[in-house]
Amino acid sequence: MEGAEKDDFFHRSDENLALQDGMDACLKAFDVDRDGRLSVDEFGALCRALFRSEAGEPYPLETKKLAHMFSVFDTNEDGFIDKDEFQRCWSEWITTIVRPVTALVIVDVQNDFISGSLAVCNCPAGQKGDEVIPVINLLLETVKFDVVAYSLDWHPSDHISFITNVANFPMHSSSTVIDDSLCIKKGCNREIESYSAFFDNAKQSSTGLAGQLRERFVTDVFVCGLATDVCVGATASDAREEGFRTVIIDDASRGVVADNIETMKRNFAGKHGVVVDSAKVGNMALGRDRHPELAYKLALDLAQK
Repeated sequence: MEGAEKDDFFHRSDENLALQDGMDACLKAFDVDRDGRLSVDEFGALCRALFRSEAGEPYPLETKKLAHMFSVFDTNEDGFIDKDEFQRCWSEWITTIVRPVTALVIVDVQNDFISGSLAVCNCPAGQKGDEVIPVINLLLETVKFDVVAYSLDWHPSDHISFITNVANFPMHSSSTVIDDSLCIKKGCNREIESYSAFFDNAKQSSTGLAGQLRERFVTDVFVCGLATDVCVGATASDAREEGFRTVIIDDASRGVVADNIETMKRNFAGKHGVVVDSAKVGNMALGRDRHPELAYKLALDLAQK
């Protein structure tokens, strides 16, 4: 296979992965010297073909991270990924990258945070919470997520943080709820605050969301909602720590303090998360826009198993 064809191997992923011998086809495509295994350089060529945008533009990959990922699959440490080792690379890494199982987690898009007493528009950043609604609705209409989950900040009337019972407020007229979506209530313990849709802040109790996503074989979690530097950030961080490849949808989220928003996004990206605008989500969900940061995160998780 010529260089240009190799570069296009994963760009034609539907065709290649539909083959019964897709793994063999992939190994053959990048095994330049035909010795039945991949060297570091051959694995590098595979990664350069794999980590590309929908337009086929390659994403840069650090040499150190490339070598680290190679070592994850070179389990016998002989300097090559043989066919048996490549089988794991294919089934647990490449196919997940090219064919992710996706969940959209919509965090706390509720009246209280849009127009109520806790509205983000009254916070220092001055961002408008209602602006996320059309962005999220468009995502729901145009992207076929495998799972959709809504978190609801559901504090009881005597909760430590405030006394308004959100159950008294009707859903916003423009909100969309998918019939088979998951609804996660958090903050129900009056003595412990709960930012994340996965755990309370003290990590004493779980909402069960991680288990529900695993039951549905989710690999990639896209997080959006209110507020970026509080509940969205906490949810994204926990999703990543729970082993999901995690993406924050920037323009589908609004936050509280401008500096905190930027710090949260920077820290999240520094720990193998990705922050994108909603326009990129569709192709990422289809496995046509493949970021090396998420692949590296997956490789690290596989190394720990």
